[in-house]
Amino acid sequence: MTFLLGPIAVLPLTRAILGLAPLRPGVPAFVISCAVFVLLFVALFQLVRAAWGPAKLIVGADGIVVDRALRDEFVPFGRLTSVTMKHDRVTLLLDDGSRARARARHLDDDQRDELRARIDAAIAAFHRGEGDLEALSQLDRGGRSLDAWHASLRALLDRQGSYREVGLTREQLLAVLESPAAPAERRVAAAVSLSAAAEPEIAARIRAAAEACARPQVRIALAGVAGGEIDDAAIESAIAEDEAARASAVVR
Repeated sequence: MTFLLGPIAVLPLTRAILGLAPLRPGVPAFVISCAVFVLLFVALFQLVRAAWGPAKLIVGADGIVVDRALRDEFVPFGRLTSVTMKHDRVTLLLDDGSRARARARHLDDDQRDELRARIDAAIAAFHRGEGDLEALSQLDRGGRSLDAWHASLRALLDRQGSYREVGLTREQLLAVLESPAAPAERRVAAAVSLSAAAEPEIAARIRAAAEACARPQVRIALAGVAGGEIDDAAIESAIAEDEAARASAVVR
């Protein structure tokens, strides 16, 4: 469509620009006119492509970002009711009836199946975690001193020797510890709570989680817990590093 209507839109603008600085008739004038026309046409094409062209879908832990050249659109899983895919378009239907659409580059069957699988898996993981939010909030520091926070975390194992007394399971804590998407505060808190069991297997899981960390301060804090050393300064540095990284990743 741009190739059909573009010249109609660009030609008057080219004349207007050239009218500001009239050129003498001749070959150079013709070449300059053609160059201005081509530049304007290319600019129009890029603008149309950026506004309505293909978008990149970023599937996150809490929703999907429709990444366009001019603007991004965030669709949270909590409001997503259905996903429709065609060879050249992905439509996300929200709970209020609105739609977020992303043009695609002619997805084939394999690409659609792969994208559908990724979205379905992310949605399932999100909804599995919704019921854990209140229980996992017990891991948050919540303004407490480091000593009080650590004591509360270690006490989770002392309550009849079971996490279920406080609505937490060992599996939930291990899932938080080993989740790269979880906040560093909760990952370290889960490690501190689990380390109170003094079990070699748990220590090995904490150490493996530390080695898999991309953020150096989080890796140092978890490695310390795995080695039986809870370093308050390292934990605070890990939390600060994580919060700074999350603050810089702004999604509109």
